Amino acid sequence: MAEKKAKKKIILFTIGNIDHPSSRIRGVQYIPYLEKAGFEVKWIPRIPEKPRNIFERLLTFPLKKRWYSFLRTYHLKYSKPDYFFIQKIFVSSNILQKAKNGYSKIIFDFDDAIYLDKNNTDAKSSTDAMIIHADHVIVSNTILADYCTELNTEASVITTPIDIHRIFPNRNNQNKVFTIGWIGSFWTTKYLSIIENALKTIANKYPIKLLLVGADINFNIDGVDIEHLQWSFDNESKYLNQFDIGIMPLTEDDYSKAKGGYKLLMYMAAGIPQIASPVGINADIVIPNMTGFLANNEKEWIERIEFFLNNQEKCITFGQASRKEAESKYSREVCFEKMIEMIR
Repeated sequence: MAEKKAKKKIILFTIGNIDHPSSRIRGVQYIPYLEKAGFEVKWIPRIPEKPRNIFERLLTFPLKKRWYSFLRTYHLKYSKPDYFFIQKIFVSSNILQKAKNGYSKIIFDFDDAIYLDKNNTDAKSSTDAMIIHADHVIVSNTILADYCTELNTEASVITTPIDIHRIFPNRNNQNKVFTIGWIGSFWTTKYLSIIENALKTIANKYPIKLLLVGADINFNIDGVDIEHLQWSFDNESKYLNQFDIGIMPLTEDDYSKAKGGYKLLMYMAAGIPQIASPVGINADIVIPNMTGFLANNEKEWIERIEFFLNNQEKCITFGQASRKEAESKYSREVCFEKMIEMIR
């Protein structure tokens, strides 16, 4: 009888837990796919899930965080898996050198310009160390790949994957009021200020609603009907399906240029047309006059929104084209095939 081939082992380190977007999307959701492909996967997050009460916040959260830190250091120093997959975590050069034990390969994954973090004075040197010590790097766009090239390190561009089975078109009822949607976080709400005047102009001419998911609840625009919804993993697809169009304004700066465009991919998966600033990967994702439009300035934002307001049947045709793009280019299955090819 032929001897059974041992499974290759991967230890996955993520910067956050299942409730952290990039950790879940670029790391954790690949685990069942890796296991199906014949890998044995051990996952160690940097932190536990967000505490639900004061007991967890004061006791169990810090204890678990210390335990995860110990496990991370222990495995990097002493374990010998085939691959260490490190998602966005900074590890000291000393420990990275121990992890490069002649057997294990280090894969480093990051999806935004972590080297420009203004809150961390060591962000650039720490990012550079991770890139230099890695055997291979995975990034979400060409801006980040070019940064790696400057450090003489090869990087594979794999866009942040979208789960097309969890997020999909499901519009049972038409909106009574044309709804412009945005999904994000407290920290990215600032980008909406770019189009405040455009939205005011539109609201003065048409009955519209701006539906914000996950935004700072204090964000408001005079004269614009705004509804805030608290982001929820379970309700994400449901909320997206309340949008007639999805927007992604961005500023023209180095950090924004390196963003992964995940909002646009969510809109696409839900069959929603997109309007976005032509910054970074946005210009590659949006297909003008097919899945959506790019808008360079206030005038163009007004014109693009008015196009869908005055041609609401286009929301359907653009949305159908968007869904096809999500399925063929950006799904978890498509992105995983690129990843597994790189690993093998």
